[in-house]
Amino acid sequence: MDFISWLSRFMAVPIWIIGAIAFLSGIVAIYKNISEIREMFHKFKGFVKKVMDSHKRRKRRKYNETVASESYLKWQNKLLDDIYDPIIREYNTRKSPNVPACERAVCFPNSDNAYQYEAVYFKVDENMYPYPFEGMSNKKELIKCELSKKKLSHKTYVKYKPKTKEQKRFYKLMKPTISFPDNIGYALNKISFENGFHFTARACTYKMNVCTSNIMEYELYNLYLREKKGKSTNIDKLKELNTRNHIHNIFQNRMDRIFTSGEGRSALLGVQAMVFCKNNFTNRYDVLRIRRSDKVDAKSGFLQFVPSGGFSALNNSLDYDTQIDEFSVAKAILRELLEECFGEEDFSGRKRSSAESIYSDKIVDKLFSGKQVYFKFIGSAFSLVSLRHELCFLLVIEDKEIINLIRENEECSNVIQFISVDNLKDESFWNYNVGNSNINDCRLLNPTSAALWNMVQKTDFYQNLIRHK
Repeated sequence: MDFISWLSRFMAVPIWIIGAIAFLSGIVAIYKNISEIREMFHKFKGFVKKVMDSHKRRKRRKYNETVASESYLKWQNKLLDDIYDPIIREYNTRKSPNVPACERAVCFPNSDNAYQYEAVYFKVDENMYPYPFEGMSNKKELIKCELSKKKLSHKTYVKYKPKTKEQKRFYKLMKPTISFPDNIGYALNKISFENGFHFTARACTYKMNVCTSNIMEYELYNLYLREKKGKSTNIDKLKELNTRNHIHNIFQNRMDRIFTSGEGRSALLGVQAMVFCKNNFTNRYDVLRIRRSDKVDAKSGFLQFVPSGGFSALNNSLDYDTQIDEFSVAKAILRELLEECFGEEDFSGRKRSSAESIYSDKIVDKLFSGKQVYFKFIGSAFSLVSLRHELCFLLVIEDKEIINLIRENEECSNVIQFISVDNLKDESFWNYNVGNSNINDCRLLNPTSAALWNMVQKTDFYQNLIRHK
């Protein structure tokens, strides 16, 4: 055995002992300073989160500004015209005489400044389904959302995750604006306009709606950016819109069914109403309108009539009983009315709250007590961007005490505006000059709000209103 081999063997044990002592000393030091280390870790984690959130905010701001820009809206309208105008004609050709026509939403159609929107509507007889809107749907026909049970827990959840890279990117971008991604909602299954109006639905979650319906605007946005950079060379633009193309392939033998079937996506049904409030000073009517804030995940900065929102459960339960019990059009529109027009707490976050409690709310109780209220279902608006239906209503409030309780919530960027009906039908109210700039608020009216306004103008109530001015 040479000297070097002997020395290495001799030194191995002390080195090992010294290393072990140093390691144990380090453990002791860490243990003594564990609170400081934990605090440093949390600070670092918080710093990383702030950086990531700031990056996401910038990306969301760019997205919101782009999809609200005049150049984008012109581009989008042209693209969707090319895709859907032939399908609208096919639908209107195939429909039976007693079925409402599919009509494009337009602001001031008889004007040189007419503005067409990326939405269509189906106007029905407003006297067919008065409040509480019975006969439009049946709980027995609801297709329930399958639930899974967490291991070592009795809690249930909906087993759904974004599937494609594009879905994951979009959901990550919008996640900070989504308060209750797993809240139960109701996606369209089928709509029938034969013999009135009837729809069936599938229970889903808001996350499913974001990833399969809202994402279609994001895909349009990305195509727009590619075209601006000269990176889109496909003549058939539909093939570059993955989600939309997948849905169209489902209906390729009967494209007109895309308006009446929810196949291929979990497009959350929406509910919206135009609220007419009696003005006791002018003896005329005002309509409630907001500008959407940057705290929403769709149409930020756009004008919108309120209330408007998703058809979803009133609390955060996921059980089958909740899915069935809360499938109610009346509860959905009343919930949106209380949240968006009277500033009440978001029902989505409430735990173990009875869905029936909404009927005992003091505002709802006062609104419907004593006399017949004018609250009518007037039809459905359909977004050509998200391929999503919104059930539309007309509500007239004449009680001064109730009107005085109206106030905004966080979805509103400023305050709820009381807009005179006389102004709404005046083109100069929507198109005006500020300095050297021409402002066109028609361009920033949410397309499905425009469809709602078009339907309201065809109601008996509105026609009587303008006749007796």
